[in-house]
Amino acid sequence: PFSRGAPMNRIPTTRVEQWIEDFLSTMQSAQTVRQYRPQLYKFSDWLRDRGFTAGDQFLIPTVQNIEEFLNKLYDEEVPLTMRREALVAIRSWFRFLGREGHIKSNPASRIKNQKLTKHLYRPLTEEQVQSAFASINDKNSTWPARDRAIFETIYEDALIPKEVCALNVADIDWKRSALSVGEKWLPMEETLVNALRIYLTERDAQLARHKIDPKATPALFISNQGARTVERRLGPHNLGVILKRIDPRFNPSKLRDACGIHMLEHDADPRIVADLFRTGIHAIDRLLEMSSAKSRARLMKSHPRATLPQTGDTTID
Repeated sequence: PFSRGAPMNRIPTTRVEQWIEDFLSTMQSAQTVRQYRPQLYKFSDWLRDRGFTAGDQFLIPTVQNIEEFLNKLYDEEVPLTMRREALVAIRSWFRFLGREGHIKSNPASRIKNQKLTKHLYRPLTEEQVQSAFASINDKNSTWPARDRAIFETIYEDALIPKEVCALNVADIDWKRSALSVGEKWLPMEETLVNALRIYLTERDAQLARHKIDPKATPALFISNQGARTVERRLGPHNLGVILKRIDPRFNPSKLRDACGIHMLEHDADPRIVADLFRTGIHAIDRLLEMSSAKSRARLMKSHPRATLPQTGDTTID
């Protein structure tokens, strides 16, 4: 099946396949290589089956030929995101062939990629956040105490996954109830303090069971799976999996946004929110737009009907 990142353990046997490997060798991102390789080899197989390649022979496909290949992916019910990636990979490969002098023009450059459907962004409500936090248990978490601490760290202090995973135990100042993030101290409320205390007790016991000195392991959030390294630090990609397991509607970005949106809904000064997010004031404009309380206030202030007496069913809320 055609899947993103599928391993392709093939030894190049034709000039075209060697060109694919030459192109992939110029890329710095291993993740991009994993995405492009299966897509380009599928395209190479398609070219071979239609007589464009044979041994060292290579006939440049036309725009129509490439569109035919993309239509084949559509018929195979390949997701739109992967069809878009396939065209990007083919474009980039042809661009490489042009730089190397193998072709004179890039037919794929004249094909417009299909746009993704834009979905309405629905920010998380306070009720959804509270309900999800309260629901964390053995059924939707492999380590409830750790995942509650991760959840609350993101929600209270608006951390991005990279910052969460980079935290060390030494970054916690219990006396000040503060967390050190990027040379800045962020406040910890009672919920986060309690969640971290409970988790750290279990963390130290977990490490001790593996005969690892907890004090010699700086990472705050560790994996409960088989240890590949002594540190056992969670990676940023793990956080999305953890939150989705708790509630499919959640991801780190939405939970972080919820922190700012809910603060603004409670009339927090935008400068305070920007300071917590460690960004400029203009960067939180999108949070202001998603803040339902602020939107309702602007509507009531600006709409001509809002000056008329409101009763019962006609009140905007």
